[in-house]
Amino acid sequence: MIKLKYIAATAGVGVLASLAVITPAFVQQRSIAEAVANTASTTATTVTAPVPAPAVTHGHPTHIGVPSLGISLGVIDGQYNAADGSWTLSDTQAMFGTMTPEPNDTTGNTFIYGHATNRVFGRLPQLKTGSEIAIHTSNGLRFVYTLRSSVVVSPTDTSVLAATQKPTLTLQTCTGLWSENRHIFTFDFTRVEKL
Repeated sequence: MIKLKYIAATAGVGVLASLAVITPAFVQQRSIAEAVANTASTTATTVTAPVPAPAVTHGHPTHIGVPSLGISLGVIDGQYNAADGSWTLSDTQAMFGTMTPEPNDTTGNTFIYGHATNRVFGRLPQLKTGSEIAIHTSNGLRFVYTLRSSVVVSPTDTSVLAATQKPTLTLQTCTGLWSENRHIFTFDFTRVEKL
């Protein structure tokens, strides 16, 4: 009877000793696993703040000046009438195509057009590559552009109004014996100044 109690007691001590060795290892493994899970969970739910969009300097066009040609004109809003294919026009002012972006320092193709008369855009064909022009805006800014190129296209060629990555200015007037074509002038944005 004593032997059995001794064996049982010894066995119990052995089991407890085994548990004393195994339990810390198990607890340690469990703690590591929980730490990894918590880190993964924290990493997965971390939200980075969005990068703010760059500030865009822009303004509604009110005046165009071409110093090299002595052109100084008011600019008013112009619209395209899809029903009859016509554009609003003025005999004394340039027209801003309101379906295009306002002059700005970031992106887009600003479109301004006018009659091929001496009072409006009749002298534009005399412009040389590299010539500067300026657009004044209603919020007291002056956007300066440099002529990159000019081309004559048919009235149905709308590629001149295509969006652009860089800020661009497109001027248009008529050309040809019967004003049957369009003379397009493409300008690159140079700088913006306060008036």
